[in-house]
Amino acid sequence: MMLRKPFVVLTLIVPLIWPLQVLAGWGGQVGGWLTNLPVVDAIGEKIIENRIAFVGGGAVPSPIVKGQIRADLGSRANIRNVPGTNGSSTVIEQLNPGDSFVILGQEKGIPWYSIQLSSGRRGFVHQNLVVVNR
Repeated sequence: MMLRKPFVVLTLIVPLIWPLQVLAGWGGQVGGWLTNLPVVDAIGEKIIENRIAFVGGGAVPSPIVKGQIRADLGSRANIRNVPGTNGSSTVIEQLNPGDSFVILGQEKGIPWYSIQLSSGRRGFVHQNLVVVNR
């Protein structure tokens, strides 16, 4: 049975510190100290200020996938605030054929890419209007 570091650290430290907590003011200080311990679990995640960062393990960042509005389109492509063309979807910008952007992702079963424009603005474009540059 493999024990995780946090379990071992807390199992060894807490019994030593518990009697000190009865002294005035020690409880808050000890709690703060324990909260700030760097904890790394078995899958290589480290919790830092309520964010999870991957450490070690040779993790490779995801490659940036760029897209471009198809050059053979006869008109501009609509960029929408939400995927789809229903009532809640509005056009937030239009791109010319050949304009580039970063593809952030695509939900399974939905033919719309989530994109980020060079201005930093985010939106959605239908996959049939896009050429993906990998």
